[in-house]
Amino acid sequence: MVLYIGERENKFVHLERASLAALGVTLDSAARILDVILHYRAKHWLLLIEAVTSTGIVDGKRRKELKDLFAGCKGGLVFVTPQQAHGGLRWTIVGEQRGKALSQRRRRREKNQKKTGVQKTKN
Repeated sequence: MVLYIGERENKFVHLERASLAALGVTLDSAARILDVILHYRAKHWLLLIEAVTSTGIVDGKRRKELKDLFAGCKGGLVFVTPQQAHGGLRWTIVGEQRGKALSQRRRRREKNQKKTGVQKTKN
Protein backbone atom coordinates (compact mmCIF):
# COMPACT_ATOMS: atom_id res chain seq x y z
CA MET A 1 0.00 0.00 0.00
CA VAL A 2 1.38 3.42 -0.96
CA LEU A 3 1.41 5.66 2.12
CA TYR A 4 3.48 8.56 0.88
CA ILE A 5 4.91 10.00 -2.33
CA GLY A 6 6.91 13.19 -2.24
CA GLU A 7 9.12 15.25 -4.47
CA ARG A 8 11.43 18.17 -3.96
CA GLU A 9 8.92 20.90 -4.90
CA ASN A 10 5.88 19.28 -3.30
CA LYS A 11 6.69 17.09 -0.31
CA PHE A 12 3.18 15.66 0.00
CA VAL A 13 2.10 14.58 -3.50
CA HIS A 14 0.29 11.64 -1.87
CA LEU A 15 -0.13 11.17 1.87
CA GLU A 16 -2.14 8.58 3.79
CA ARG A 17 -1.93 10.42 7.11
CA ALA A 18 -4.41 8.13 8.95
CA SER A 19 -2.64 4.93 7.83
CA LEU A 20 0.75 6.32 8.87
CA ALA A 21 -0.67 7.41 12.22
CA ALA A 22 -2.06 3.90 12.79
CA LEU A 23 1.51 2.61 12.29
CA GLY A 24 2.85 5.14 14.80
CA VAL A 25 4.37 7.52 12.22
CA THR A 26 3.84 11.28 12.02
CA LEU A 27 5.54 13.18 9.20
CA ASP A 28 6.60 16.75 9.82
CA SER A 29 6.86 19.02 6.77
CA ALA A 30 10.19 20.35 8.11
CA ALA A 31 11.76 16.88 8.22
CA ARG A 32 13.92 15.46 5.44
CA ILE A 33 11.45 12.82 4.23
CA LEU A 34 12.02 10.13 1.62
CA ASP A 35 10.62 9.83 -1.90
CA VAL A 36 8.19 6.95 -1.29
CA ILE A 37 6.86 5.03 1.72
CA LEU A 38 5.12 1.70 1.14
CA HIS A 39 3.47 -0.56 3.70
CA TYR A 40 4.10 -4.24 2.98
CA ARG A 41 1.16 -5.62 4.95
CA ALA A 42 2.04 -9.31 4.71
CA LYS A 43 5.27 -8.73 6.67
CA HIS A 44 4.18 -5.52 8.48
CA TRP A 45 7.17 -3.65 7.05
CA LEU A 46 7.53 -0.05 5.97
CA LEU A 47 9.60 0.16 2.80
CA LEU A 48 11.38 3.51 2.92
CA ILE A 49 12.44 4.29 -0.64
CA GLU A 50 14.88 7.06 -1.47
CA ALA A 51 16.03 7.52 -5.08
CA VAL A 52 19.77 7.86 -5.46
CA THR A 53 19.24 10.94 -7.66
CA SER A 54 17.55 12.85 -4.83
CA THR A 55 20.04 12.44 -1.97
CA GLY A 56 22.33 9.51 -2.73
CA ILE A 57 22.25 6.04 -1.24
CA VAL A 58 20.97 5.47 2.28
CA ASP A 59 24.27 5.51 4.17
CA GLY A 60 24.83 5.13 7.90
CA LYS A 61 24.16 8.79 8.69
CA ARG A 62 20.95 8.91 6.63
CA ARG A 63 19.81 5.58 8.08
CA LYS A 64 20.17 7.00 11.62
CA GLU A 65 18.17 10.10 10.60
CA LEU A 66 15.41 7.88 9.21
CA LYS A 67 15.40 5.58 12.23
CA ASP A 68 14.97 8.65 14.45
CA LEU A 69 12.20 10.01 12.19
CA PHE A 70 10.39 6.63 12.30
CA ALA A 71 11.20 5.81 15.94
CA GLY A 72 7.52 5.37 16.83
CA CYS A 73 6.85 2.96 13.96
CA LYS A 74 5.13 -0.27 15.01
CA GLY A 75 6.40 -2.21 11.96
CA GLY A 76 9.82 -3.18 10.65
CA LEU A 77 11.82 -0.70 8.59
CA VAL A 78 13.43 -1.58 5.27
CA PHE A 79 15.60 1.04 3.56
CA VAL A 80 15.63 0.88 -0.25
CA THR A 81 17.71 2.88 -2.73
CA PRO A 82 16.90 2.31 -6.42
CA GLN A 83 19.58 3.59 -8.78
CA GLN A 84 20.07 3.59 -12.53
CA ALA A 85 22.49 0.92 -13.71
CA HIS A 86 23.49 -0.44 -17.09
CA GLY A 87 20.41 -2.11 -18.52
CA GLY A 88 17.92 -1.09 -15.82
CA LEU A 89 17.58 -0.37 -12.13
CA ARG A 90 19.78 -1.66 -9.34
CA TRP A 91 18.36 -1.80 -5.81
CA THR A 92 20.30 -1.37 -2.60
CA ILE A 93 18.36 -2.70 0.36
CA VAL A 94 19.43 -2.30 3.97
CA GLY A 95 17.48 -2.50 7.16
CA GLU A 96 16.40 -4.49 10.11
CA GLN A 97 14.48 -7.04 8.06
CA ARG A 98 17.25 -7.62 5.52
CA GLY A 99 19.69 -8.19 8.38
CA LYS A 100 17.41 -10.87 9.80
CA ALA A 101 17.11 -12.55 6.39
CA LEU A 102 20.89 -12.57 5.97
CA SER A 103 21.33 -14.05 9.44
CA GLN A 104 18.83 -16.79 8.62
CA ARG A 105 20.64 -17.60 5.35
CA ARG A 106 23.97 -17.66 7.17
CA ARG A 107 22.60 -20.09 9.78
CA ARG A 108 21.17 -22.36 7.06
CA ARG A 109 24.49 -22.29 5.17
CA GLU A 110 26.43 -23.16 8.33
CA LYS A 111 24.00 -25.97 9.12
CA ASN A 112 24.40 -27.38 5.59
CA GLN A 113 28.18 -27.12 5.86
CA LYS A 114 28.11 -29.17 9.06
CA LYS A 115 25.98 -31.83 7.37
CA THR A 116 28.10 -32.09 4.23
CA GLY A 117 31.49 -31.16 5.66
CA VAL A 118 32.03 -28.80 2.72
CA GLN A 119 32.80 -25.15 3.27
CA LYS A 120 32.61 -22.36 0.71
CA THR A 121 35.54 -19.99 0.64
CA LYS A 122 35.56 -16.44 -0.64
CA ASN A 123 38.24 -15.50 -3.16
